[in-house]
Amino acid sequence: MNLLAFQAKFPDEAACENHLIQVRWPEGFICGHCQSQAAWYIQSRRTFQCKQCRRQESITANTMFHRSRTALQEWFLAIYLVCESKKGISGLALARHLGMKDERRAYTLKGHIQNAMTERNNRYLLEGFVEVDEAFFGGKTHGQGTGSVGKTAVLVAVSVNEQDTPDFVRFKVIDNTKGDTVEAAVKTLIAASCHVVTDGHTSHNHFSEIFQEHIPCTLERPEQSREYLPWVHILISNAKRFILGTHHSVQHLQNYLEEFSWRFNRRFGNLFDRMLISALNYRPADRLA
Repeated sequence: MNLLAFQAKFPDEAACENHLIQVRWPEGFICGHCQSQAAWYIQSRRTFQCKQCRRQESITANTMFHRSRTALQEWFLAIYLVCESKKGISGLALARHLGMKDERRAYTLKGHIQNAMTERNNRYLLEGFVEVDEAFFGGKTHGQGTGSVGKTAVLVAVSVNEQDTPDFVRFKVIDNTKGDTVEAAVKTLIAASCHVVTDGHTSHNHFSEIFQEHIPCTLERPEQSREYLPWVHILISNAKRFILGTHHSVQHLQNYLEEFSWRFNRRFGNLFDRMLISALNYRPADRLA
């Protein structure tokens, strides 16, 4: 959906409300208390009232939009801009597009969108054949070794299908690349039934005890890692370009890696509606802008 089509589909707040209702209740409103489908819609309050038990339920209750003072039309445009750009959008650019004088509001909206993406990503584990490696992001010095100053260690895992193309990717910021740290992190990303291929780093020594199969590739030269683990290195490179090219530098690296992986893992679908589903299943702990 291009920008002109988006603007035509959501010209006002009412159009956004109707679409949100359709996505949240595709078969019609169902009362969360008595399961009745008979209800009135009170548009002035964006609330359904059940005809049977008289219970009222806001269309934004228990979602990312709960108690938000920001109009749905503004939320929708922010979601569209964050999701539809392959390279993402910075907080400053988002503020300009939304006409926000206070750029902190744009960063708040973007932060909640990223958190909803993270919550959705965490519902799934990678399955099948998975490439795993560690990478280092940020810092002002070059190099990938464990001694690289100012860099953040990240565990990266990519599931590869039978056509030898990537299906899904996951990232996990870790404190270090020691065995115990890597083993704890990899369990949060990959299912135990997987066949995992790695390089010969000692941090992977116990992977055979965690996964159905562990295929360690002993490398004579560092550049061989791109031959044995092609897709994980391509995704690492793409993620670095995403952060460096769009955001230059970031304070909350995990959030931006979650955004990158959420978008990549859903690259063949309707990203806007899929993000709405993520938003409807996520409720922030703090009050929204």
